Amino acid sequence: MNADQAPSSLKRIIDIVAVAAIYYVTARLGQLLAIPPGNITPVWLPSGITLAAVLIRGYHLWPGIFLGAFIGNVWPYFRSDSFTTIAASLFSGTANGIGDVLSVLISAYLLKRTIKTASPFDKVTNVARFILYGVALGPAISALFGVTSLVIARFLPWTDYTISLLTWWTGDAVGVLILTPVIIIWVAQRNNRLHINLEAIAFIFALLIFSLLTFDIFPITYSLQLPLFSLLPILIWGVFRLDTRFAFTGVFTIAAIFTIATAIGHGPFSDLGLNEALIDLQLFLAVISVPLFLTQGSVAERKQAELELRQWNHIFEHAEWGVVAGNPAGTRLQMMNPAFARMHGYSVEELTGRPILDVFAPDSRGDLPENIRMAHEKGHHLFEANHIRKDGSIFPTVVDVTAVKDETGQILYRVINLQDITERKQAEEALRKAHEELETRVEERTAELAEVNLSLRAEITERQRVEEERSALIATLESQNAELERFNYTISHDLKSPLITIQGFLGFMEASLAAGAIESAKNDLVFISNAVLKMNQLLNELLNLSRVGHIDGETTDVSLSELAHEVIEDLSNQLSRGNVRAAITADLPVVRGSRARLYEVILNLVDNAIKFMGSQPDPFIEIGMRREQEQTIFFVRDNGIGINPAYHEKVFGLFERLVVDSAGTGIGLAIVKRIIEMNGGRIWIESGGNNQGSAFCFTLPKAMIN
Repeated sequence: MNADQAPSSLKRIIDIVAVAAIYYVTARLGQLLAIPPGNITPVWLPSGITLAAVLIRGYHLWPGIFLGAFIGNVWPYFRSDSFTTIAASLFSGTANGIGDVLSVLISAYLLKRTIKTASPFDKVTNVARFILYGVALGPAISALFGVTSLVIARFLPWTDYTISLLTWWTGDAVGVLILTPVIIIWVAQRNNRLHINLEAIAFIFALLIFSLLTFDIFPITYSLQLPLFSLLPILIWGVFRLDTRFAFTGVFTIAAIFTIATAIGHGPFSDLGLNEALIDLQLFLAVISVPLFLTQGSVAERKQAELELRQWNHIFEHAEWGVVAGNPAGTRLQMMNPAFARMHGYSVEELTGRPILDVFAPDSRGDLPENIRMAHEKGHHLFEANHIRKDGSIFPTVVDVTAVKDETGQILYRVINLQDITERKQAEEALRKAHEELETRVEERTAELAEVNLSLRAEITERQRVEEERSALIATLESQNAELERFNYTISHDLKSPLITIQGFLGFMEASLAAGAIESAKNDLVFISNAVLKMNQLLNELLNLSRVGHIDGETTDVSLSELAHEVIEDLSNQLSRGNVRAAITADLPVVRGSRARLYEVILNLVDNAIKFMGSQPDPFIEIGMRREQEQTIFFVRDNGIGINPAYHEKVFGLFERLVVDSAGTGIGLAIVKRIIEMNGGRIWIESGGNNQGSAFCFTLPKAMIN
């Protein structure tokens, strides 16, 4: 009962226009039989067509229904005499359109919601729902809106309200009852070929002849007029014997023939007025259609049940498992499939009627009552048991017992499914033996591997140690080689500078002596002497750098506080000349290390701070420490010229001087870095840049700090 997938916008428009056009054309046909007052007709084809269209195509057709109903109902009542008559016609057409849309949509919604199968005519309950929602409820809504609007618009007097309501409802109801099933059945089975055999031809011929005889359409049939209900056995014959389309189309055919015959004054209703005759005819069509459709639903259910029964019988007969069904209180085998008998070495006939215990091995018979009780109690129970064949051989099985119960919980019958698990048991036993054998082999092999593993571990450990030492040595050599290359380059450059100075001024002094300019020669000697002193200082510092890490002196407890005070005292002249204030944090700890090397670190850092103090009006140096994340950080901070972050790493290189004309050799910070790293620490610079001061920070291992 589900409509097709939502169509595209163009198809929607085409559907809507088509429905409106079909509604209007069929409405005009029905209005040919309308009678005053109100021009209401008892024959209304649009109701059946629109309901079938919505059930098949979907709810999007409602604008077409409204448009067709509006035009089809305005046309008979439209008068242009005055504004009042025009408004009354438009009001009546609008109310009729709304009523028809609500009638179809509500009926379609209820049918789709309550009928879950493909057709509303494949079950008796579905047919009943179709009659209730489609035939009774929907047309009642349409009639209520239509007749009430005609009365309000004064096209119909209140005195004719009841008969008009009945006429309207009858026309819509029979239109749904006759047309909707035909359309739905033909569309649902459009891909199924209609088989026309001799019996079908006989059905069609009999239906036409009996229709003509019943309604005495030709003069020759006057004396042979048959009772109305003589057609019912023919229709029922079509329901039971032929394709559904024959019976449903037959109802539509006789409805068309009877309506035309009644309209031209023939048939059993010809002695009545046209309106009464058509109403009686519609009621007659309803009387024969309703039981016919209910019979069709019953037949369809029976055919479906027979099909399912054949399917289950096929499954039962060809199942690989053994299946037994019987009375829950029975103790004998009643109904079984061939597989059950075959796995026990019997035929079905031989086992039927024998006690159930006969197929169970003696060691499993004692547990059977308890297993059956559990199945009855829980509804389903699975257990293993040994069964016995006709030749006395025992084989293992899985027994699956299901107790089928009704709504009250009463057991209707019991179904037992039986599977021979001989191969599975054999596979399990083979697997168990293989597992035991494998475990034995694994234990033996594990013991062998354990011994080999011990020797391999020892060998691997030794190799790892040698490899680690080798890697460390290679890394050290590579580092020292790289440093040596840098050292050779820089020392060749910096040592060459004093030599060039000496060489140059020796030439000047030679020229001065040759000219007898003694004073000029003395001045040249001063420059030569300064160059010699610079070279000597450079060589001494290089010698000091080379000793770092090799001759550390005695390791003792060193108070950094005392060491800092000693450095400040030794550099007091430089501090005084630069008016530099110095401060030392009171809580500097005692560390374990070489006093000479630690002194050299603080001395170089403080001396470096003095040299690059710049033109600060209040120069200041602080020697202190701080703690971050359980780590002690020592620092020498100043408020001097600062260091651009881009050069924080570069200043620790050999002969690196950011200020070219500054005093010193450019080796001091390299010595500091070497000492800190040789002790396992780290050194870095914290400075925001020019004129923001600098802080040289370093750490020492926790083991060195008391």
